[in-house]
Amino acid sequence: MAKPGYGQGERETLRELIKKIEGLDYRALLSYLLNQEMKKAEMYNTLRLLSGEAVWDQRVTGLFKIMYEESVGNAERLFETFRREFPGENPADSGSRFLEIQLSEDRLRELVYRGNLEEILEHMIETEKLTAEIYQYLVEKTEDLPALRQKNL
Repeated sequence: MAKPGYGQGERETLRELIKKIEGLDYRALLSYLLNQEMKKAEMYNTLRLLSGEAVWDQRVTGLFKIMYEESVGNAERLFETFRREFPGENPADSGSRFLEIQLSEDRLRELVYRGNLEEILEHMIETEKLTAEIYQYLVEKTEDLPALRQKNL
């Protein structure tokens, strides 16, 4: 998988983020990712609805729909993994705000109605780059799953 490119400030933010999530056990990390995917889905769905109201090009609305569906699919897969790994338990909101990916609905509305697609796309790209790095971290940690399970005990 190709790694996304980052500027110096972004690399520092990413290092801080990874440092914070390194302390999470496997269960908390899955819960965290699941919650982040659900928040992304909410954000993309809101953008889809707002862009339709603002009468933007339907291709933009279609992009937001695709991103929404992708985030929902990711959340469903994470939930299935969680259920398989922790039967009978529910993923809790970890309360972790390491990666705040969701812009407020008011801010989204402002960006859409001002026609600021560039800022919206920059935020989406940044969000997806950071999410990809967190998934990569999860993949690396699941290679040592027995140790992660021990940490959960």
